[in-house]
Amino acid sequence: MISKDLVSGLKLESSLCPDSICEPCLAGKMHSLPFPSSLNHNRSPLELVHSDLHGPLPVASHSGYKYWITFIDDATRFRAVYLLKAKSEAFEAFKVYKSWAETQLGVKLRALQDDKGGEYMHAP
Repeated sequence: MISKDLVSGLKLESSLCPDSICEPCLAGKMHSLPFPSSLNHNRSPLELVHSDLHGPLPVASHSGYKYWITFIDDATRFRAVYLLKAKSEAFEAFKVYKSWAETQLGVKLRALQDDKGGEYMHAP
């Protein structure tokens, strides 16, 4: 406001240079700007689906479920969750999800990304 002469009668005195780094930034050891958020999401449904297996729960459910697996579509962020009694059921849950999603959307699933946890390693 002062630099644009919008305020009269106010004098600004500062020992800081316009290009200097503020003390809180120095104290927080901020060295550079944060990474921008990624805009690289796939645009078509089922182009990329993320999967993760969770569990075991400390106590099984009444029906004996101890694990759950999630499938998240990268384009739509639609989430599907399947309950599992054992980790070995993960591939079967994937087949059910894939069949359901492809039928609903009329397109084929192109890529599945997991955390390399080995859920699909022993699939038949």
